[in-house]
This record gives sequence, structure tokens and C-alpha cells, in this order.
Amino acid sequence: KAFVKSGVAVVGGCCGTTPEYIEKLSKATADCKRKKIRDKGLTVVSSYTHAVAFGEKPLLIGERINPTGKKRFKQALKEGDIGYILNEGIEQQNRGAHILDVNVGLPEIDEAEMMERVVFELQSVCNAPLQIDTASEDALRRALRIYNGKPLINSVNGKKESMETVFPLAKKYAQALRTLRDELSLDDDISVMTVARNSDLFTFEKPSEDEEGEWAQLCEALDGALISHSNMREAEGERARADICAKIEHIRELTDRVEAISKSDTVGYRDKLEERLRKILDDNSVVIDENRLLTECAVWADKIAIDEELVRLRSHFGAFYEIASLPEPSGRKLDFLVQELNRETNTIGSKANNAAIARIVVDMKGEIEKIREQVQNIE
Repeated sequence: KAFVKSGVAVVGGCCGTTPEYIEKLSKATADCKRKKIRDKGLTVVSSYTHAVAFGEKPLLIGERINPTGKKRFKQALKEGDIGYILNEGIEQQNRGAHILDVNVGLPEIDEAEMMERVVFELQSVCNAPLQIDTASEDALRRALRIYNGKPLINSVNGKKESMETVFPLAKKYAQALRTLRDELSLDDDISVMTVARNSDLFTFEKPSEDEEGEWAQLCEALDGALISHSNMREAEGERARADICAKIEHIRELTDRVEAISKSDTVGYRDKLEERLRKILDDNSVVIDENRLLTECAVWADKIAIDEELVRLRSHFGAFYEIASLPEPSGRKLDFLVQELNRETNTIGSKANNAAIARIVVDMKGEIEKIREQVQNIE
């Protein structure tokens, strides 16, 4: 009720909420009037958790996610090394950048696809708002579609000649076809039989006399080819299974490191909070309310708790080993598990308020991406 009175427009439940809870919530807030949103006159960009307002103070925009003059970054784009790109974003955010510029324009790659991928992955490890830096309409459209917030858009102009080039294209092509039809008096449709009657396209030859002998030779060749192909696929599949299991084991080790760091963060937070309060108050003689201190620690610990994500990750690891050992085709099942691994890892990255965990999450996502590429080749 206090939330609604302070301006919250929508309240409800989540996983595990019962109908009885929703009913009580509805009754409790029935007499609350929605607080009108007033225009504060601010120019703001935002991520899914943080907002940055212009005009209050100078803002730092990190420009290192940009291939201009950066040989190593160009190499990362060509090789699809997302881990390197994410590390650049984390490093800039840790050094105080308020906004992260994202430019992946390189002639040798698909800019639109890479822009969508980088924007998606950056949001899982960085809280800073993003600046979409591209002159490509397709890249901009795909980035905006998956961005969780209000980004800053760069390198886009409204020149008349640019708009006059893009908008009429479809209309111009359609009109060219209509003109060709009218000038040559062509029908709108060309049937299959019309094409088949063209003797320059289709010719007919009498089959050879010894069809059974030729078929026997063909069957022998096909049998040998199929056996060789099957053996090759089994060998390749075994190598892929071993490689995927090795990567899963590496992710498991990284998960253990994340858990250890997370526990140490929670244990030491009370002392850090008390020390910070004393510094602010500049008076060691002040008695701090222990109950309030413990309450704040509990709230903070719940906010960054990743126990559920770690449990689900370990469950997915076991499922991976089990499915990878099945004799039947399991590519789709593994692809689904890769998505679940990526989802849990993203959640850990967004919850954990620790630079060391963020870096480990980048490594985990790099391994998951390698597994995803392997799984795409599995039937």
C-alpha cells in the first residue's frame, strides 16, 4: 500500500504467488488512487536498473567498444570473441564511465547481427546505460528491439538525401516489374507447364538397357559411402561430446568460485557497512543500532543472493552429462539446456555486486557460447 501511495502504478506477484495473496493485495489497494506522473523536465538515458540524467554534471562515455584505431578489438569482432568485448565494458564501468558506447561497425562482419549480440550480452554484466553507435538502420533497429531501457543513439542523421534513398526502394522495385509487364504485355503469372514446354530447358533421354546392373553398382557404392559417413559421424560425435563435457566441467569450477566469493561478500558485509557508517558520521563513539544494522545486511544479502541460480546451474550440469550419453539424437535437448545455462549465468551477473564475480561470469558466458556453437552441429 505504501508503494502505491508513493507512485507505483502496478503491483502483483511472481513465481509461487497464490490467488489468495493476489486477492488480499487487490483489496488492500482498492482505495488507493494512482499518483499522477509529473514531467520533471529531465533528459535521461537508462539501463534496466540505472538511469543517467544529462545536465546535472559532466558525464563520461566509455569509447573502448569501438573498432576505430583498435587492432585487438577488430580481431575480437572478426573472431566473435564476446568475452574480450564484455571485459572492455566491465573495465570502463569500474573506472567510472556513466555510459558505454557500442560500435561494432567493421566491413568484414555482419554489423547488425554483431550489434544485437553485443548489446544483449553487455546488459547481463554491465549496469551502465548504452549508447548505440551505428549508421546502419538494420543494426539500430535490432539493437533497440532487445535493449532493456532507454539508450543514447549516436551516428544517426536525418539528412534528406538519406531518407529519400531508403524509403522509396521497395516502391521503385515494384514499379519496375509493373512497367516490364505492361511494355511486353506479359501475364502476371508464369505456369510450370509453360516453362516445361521449353525444349531448351528440358531434354529427354532413353534409359540404358542394363538398369539392374547399374542399380547394383550404385547400391554397392551407396552402402560403402553410408557406412563411412556413419563411422565418421560417430567419431565426430564422440569428440564433440568430450569437448562439451570438458567445457561443462570448466563452467562447474567457475561456478564454485562464484559461490565462494558470494559467501565471503555476505559474511563481511556487516563489518564493511558499520565501518562505512562510522566514516560518514566521523565519530567512533556513536552507538549504531545493531538490529537496524542486521536488517540492512539481511536486505542486502537477499538482494544479491544467487543460491537458487547456483542450484539450477548444477542441476543443468548433471542433465548435460546424462543427455550427452544418450544413444538417440539429443541436439534440441542440449540446445534448450544451453539457453537455461545462459539465463542462469545472466541472472548471476546482474545480481552480484562484485567485480570479481562479473569477470568470472564473462568467462562462463564465453564457455557457454562455445558449447552453443558445438550444439548447433548436433542432430
